[in-house]
Amino acid sequence: MFKTWHLQMARRLREQDKAEEARALLADGLKFEPNSGPLWAEMVRVLADLKQARQVMDPVRLLPAGAMPPWEQNLLRDRMAVVLGQWDDAGRLAAAVLQEKPDLAAAHYLMGSIYEHHHDWQNAAREYRAAHALPGP
Repeated sequence: MFKTWHLQMARRLREQDKAEEARALLADGLKFEPNSGPLWAEMVRVLADLKQARQVMDPVRLLPAGAMPPWEQNLLRDRMAVVLGQWDDAGRLAAAVLQEKPDLAAAHYLMGSIYEHHHDWQNAAREYRAAHALPGP
């Protein structure tokens, strides 16, 4: 009961760009159910939204199997690698996500950021156009 409510409310808050409020709500939910895979998965997403890279990396590794799809774990790791300036890791992770999910706008956008960082303007523009042409976040 508590887990479902906390999870639903946190997702709504994230949709409203209220990641800090979602983080606090999830922290409360995790007090009741500290081993909840869905709550931890949503917490990782919220921490990624808040660009708290160092706090994201360990929980992603510790998520129970099936808590989130592998491509999403790689996408979150990719976002945090960009935040940390780990461009080689970010490029490897973005390529892995795009191999599995070629129609994922967020992965194309991240790949564009990586190309831009390396001053590869042509490929950056291609990836940004691909991200813009696809639906979703």
